[in-house]
Amino acid sequence: MVALNIPTFAGMMPALDDHLLSENNAAEAVNVLLYSGALEGLPKYTSIHNMVRQTAGVAFRIPINEEDPLYLANSYWLEFDDPNTDFLRAPVANDMYKRYYFASKSVSPRYNTRDRIIAGQPAFLLGLPNPPAITVSATGGASSTLVSRAYVSTYVTAYGEEGPVSPAVTINGKVDATYTVTQPGVINPNDLGVNRNIVSVNVYRTVVAADGGVDYYLVKNIPAQTASQNFSDTVLDTNLASNNPLRSTAWSGPPSDMQGLAAMPNGILAGFRGNELWFSEAYRPHAWPAAYTLSLDYNIVGLGVTNQTLVVLTEGTPMTASGVNPASISTSRVATFEPCISRGSIVSSADGVYYASPNGLILVNPGIAQNVTEQVISREEWLKLLTVKQIRAGKFGTAYFAFSGGTPISIQQNAFQQDAFQQASVTLQGNSGFMVNPKNANAGISLLTANTLITSVENDNLSGEMLVTFDGKVQWLDQNVGHLKQPYRWLSKIFQTPEPVNFAACKAYFYEKDYPNPELLGTPNHDLVQTYDPEHQIAIVRIFADGKHVATRELRTPGQLLRLPSGYKADFWQIEIEGVVRFKSFQMATSVKELKSV
Repeated sequence: MVALNIPTFAGMMPALDDHLLSENNAAEAVNVLLYSGALEGLPKYTSIHNMVRQTAGVAFRIPINEEDPLYLANSYWLEFDDPNTDFLRAPVANDMYKRYYFASKSVSPRYNTRDRIIAGQPAFLLGLPNPPAITVSATGGASSTLVSRAYVSTYVTAYGEEGPVSPAVTINGKVDATYTVTQPGVINPNDLGVNRNIVSVNVYRTVVAADGGVDYYLVKNIPAQTASQNFSDTVLDTNLASNNPLRSTAWSGPPSDMQGLAAMPNGILAGFRGNELWFSEAYRPHAWPAAYTLSLDYNIVGLGVTNQTLVVLTEGTPMTASGVNPASISTSRVATFEPCISRGSIVSSADGVYYASPNGLILVNPGIAQNVTEQVISREEWLKLLTVKQIRAGKFGTAYFAFSGGTPISIQQNAFQQDAFQQASVTLQGNSGFMVNPKNANAGISLLTANTLITSVENDNLSGEMLVTFDGKVQWLDQNVGHLKQPYRWLSKIFQTPEPVNFAACKAYFYEKDYPNPELLGTPNHDLVQTYDPEHQIAIVRIFADGKHVATRELRTPGQLLRLPSGYKADFWQIEIEGVVRFKSFQMATSVKELKSV
């Protein structure tokens, strides 16, 4: 007597042949959650934002009620065409303006305040220009003591951001002379509230200290305007030295073609272009001294952050960078050569930074890069899994959750084929992806499907919830208890019996509370060939014998005895389950009596 028992359900292990899988692993698992060993579907998507612009590929959330930032639906949204847009809150202490910063390959670095975003006002360019050189003249004075002093000026925004200095102008004159300073008007009028929000100009001059050192100190703050303006400087050096010193001598804005941003610890922003890694001043996201720039061996694809470390993913070897001062950031090359081939695949987490390489899913931590899918999927199967260069990914709980950017996935032929096991390939229609959980061996790999183009996969910047954008809407993958589940499909390994047998009956156990009124569904459908209808069916089971589809049974109640057809014997068996309820186990035996003892 022979019996078959599947007490728990696990994910796919494409590195192994379907005959060699463990008893609970799947030859194919689609839209499933398998963390607990039970078989259940992923949560259904909940629409929480309709895109205003049809060209938008991604949207980021700004909560209306900041006291409850986890309430996703009660939010404003900032939309971008480029899904490879990095968007983050300002690393500025006590930021009363609540500034948000963003950059991408198609959008130069910009920022905006919460109030302006809510009001629908455009963002400002990040960084400030150098003012033109001021002019100074000296007249009068009774002292015979002559001094030499230099003047510079800087622009200041409405948010207290100060920019780089103008060219220095040096003048000699009497210590008590009247120095007339002429500040030219702002060259670009749009910098006064359109491209930038410059509101004033700081004028500085040098003071010689007792030890002979020379520093710039603030002389006067004047309103910014398009016309030039004059003022008289009669402040003595001894009085001026108590004013604010100049700090922005080496500051500049980020390069206009900077492609991405990441927030490091200690208030430092990192950005990149080509093979250049840029850093901002700590807690001053508008200031990016060129002297802090590092040049790497390979072009940078994207950035991630884990704990205290910046992970730099390149077209070659990954790098890590760390430090508390942007002037002394240290970098380290990870020994493993694992190129990053998709910016959208980069996912930051406390475990490390994940990304897709040609060899699998890589997890980077300081000093080490580990291929976390090496044991479950070969390089060949990984590259077949989906278009790796177009991956868009995020973290769904502890799992890596990814869709490819619009390219259908090629996988093994499913069990709808009636006269053969998995011997061919089939292309799933729509958009496809995968989910893998390196922390849960039972989960393995599962496939994800969608019948439409997925434009972005992101974790919400405040709550961490999984957001997926498709059909012009931001959709939430809601994991709350009681939320409806997506239909799933799970196909077992190929079981080989000791000798040819005819399985006579089977039982399937599921949680009845998930579907409490089966009597409302009408007569069960046991047609051999049928398409699962999640709106009117709890679940169906298909049985395959020696590659031939021999039975289909619709399930109504847990543990229901289901008889199978006779008149044949087979060596190789495979079970496929489609449903929306949570499955506990499945048993099949060559007699009803034997089935009772399984």
